[in-house]
Amino acid sequence: MITHGSSDFNTLGYTLQSQTPGYDPQGGVSWTQVFVGLQTYLEAYAATAQAAGARTSLEIGSGDLTRLTVQWSRDPNQPESAEVEQDRWEFAEEPYQIPLFSHPVIAAEAKRVGTGQEAEYRRALKDAVANGDANPFASALTTYPASPAVYGMLSQGVEYWQAGRPTIRRIRTYSLTWTGSPQAVEAYQRVYVRSSLISTFSIPSDVQSQIPTDPSDPPPDGTVWGWRLSSKSSTLVREKNGTKKEEILSWEFGAWYAASGYGSSLYLLA
Repeated sequence: MITHGSSDFNTLGYTLQSQTPGYDPQGGVSWTQVFVGLQTYLEAYAATAQAAGARTSLEIGSGDLTRLTVQWSRDPNQPESAEVEQDRWEFAEEPYQIPLFSHPVIAAEAKRVGTGQEAEYRRALKDAVANGDANPFASALTTYPASPAVYGMLSQGVEYWQAGRPTIRRIRTYSLTWTGSPQAVEAYQRVYVRSSLISTFSIPSDVQSQIPTDPSDPPPDGTVWGWRLSSKSSTLVREKNGTKKEEILSWEFGAWYAASGYGSSLYLLA
């Protein structure tokens, strides 16, 4: 055990007695350091460590030495620039409702009426239901195979259909002294095509394989298949190995009115 005679003790008023690295999937990297020394000096060091996000506990002994335990969420032996953030990825399918005629199959079928005549398809079916008439496309089911389903749902007052929207969420944690660049909050929303999403956010290969590919059907006119950055948040999280910062980004997949020039569409295509 290092005592009063050590160079650290003579210089700092305390010395490092032990340090133990650790890791768990939820909390990530942890380091526990134990110092012994004079109370006044250890209290000053504890305040410095706390400001950097560490958790501390001071044990005042019966003699002239005090014990300080410091729990870090990063390796304190490495420079702050060497810290590697921890990412956790979550995938889900969120339920949502969209207008009946926005279904890709129905939207594609409506185009068969004629270029720019999609509204006629909708009007013919809605008028038939309102007037108690039969499906106006019943004699051409080869061309309009979805019309019986649409006619039936409209007859029941159903104008929306339940769908599942793929979503991705990245939960990134890092210490208060992390020197990386957090995701900036912007005044406009971005949409990323799949390749751009992967390259922009450096998504690792084992995560890429879980990102769905675009549907084979073309998106509705004027839209693109893509991932909209739907939410961004940042919070402080207090854990057993100290205080960390948690940054959460969420994307949802869909057909979006997006273009590369800001102001030329509803969303900015990244």
